[in-house]
Amino acid sequence: MLDSGILKDLVEKFEKSHSLLITILVFVGVNILVSLINVWVQYKLKRLETRVHSDNIKESKRIEIMHELYRKMDLLRNIFNDDVTLQRELQITSKYINENSIYLKDNEEQIARNCCDYFSTILVSNTNKDIAREKIFMKDFKSKF
Repeated sequence: MLDSGILKDLVEKFEKSHSLLITILVFVGVNILVSLINVWVQYKLKRLETRVHSDNIKESKRIEIMHELYRKMDLLRNIFNDDVTLQRELQITSKYINENSIYLKDNEEQIARNCCDYFSTILVSNTNKDIAREKIFMKDFKSKF
């Protein structure tokens, strides 16, 4: 709470010196402007931090999914799989791709689907099995990852 005597003294000084009034008004204006800029920058930084954190979580999830998908694709290559086991593993892998396609990039999903299609043709006829082609699928998948 201001004493009325102090207020009267300030008013008298402002009446005598306009430059003092202008200086104080400029100081207050600059202070308000700096405060507004600070609030705006803090808002932008918080949004950037939130976006980076969100992207980090998504990328971590994508890496986990890619690792699991690679493991499932490698299980399909097991030469000891009989038709029933291969079909079950193929269904599990296809379901996994469908459930997690939101995290996969288009080329990664395409390679995984092509691999599943290839193993589907092996279910029809084992003569279509080509080890070199399986290695190419895995190599392409690793390079896209």
